[in-house]
Amino acid sequence: MGPGTTGSSQTVRRGWTLFHVVTGLNPPPEDFRSLLAQGQLPKYRLGDPETYRQAAGVSCYETADQARDLARKVPRLGAFVARVFIPDDSCAIEVARTGRGGHYTVWASMAYFLAHIVSIEPV
Repeated sequence: MGPGTTGSSQTVRRGWTLFHVVTGLNPPPEDFRSLLAQGQLPKYRLGDPETYRQAAGVSCYETADQARDLARKVPRLGAFVARVFIPDDSCAIEVARTGRGGHYTVWASMAYFLAHIVSIEPV
């Protein structure tokens, strides 16, 4: 949902609520590997350094429905959608809108993602 707020009326937390396809209710860290960490190279715009920078991040979506659509199109990614809240707390985590259809890229470790899962639902 881009930069925003979440929480009760007493506590307002700024950050991003994003969605990522995972393989189960207790996803392994590998579910949050970037394309490059999976040993894959980008398939397009190979002469553009930005392509490789994005391939070093993890794809997420603005809405659960967008992530569900991806899971249906590419079943090998998983049959669950993790809701992740990434606080805007001045740490070294970068979040950027990098595509159409609510696509974001997040540059964070697998452990960071696991620690910031809010919920997981089946597709």
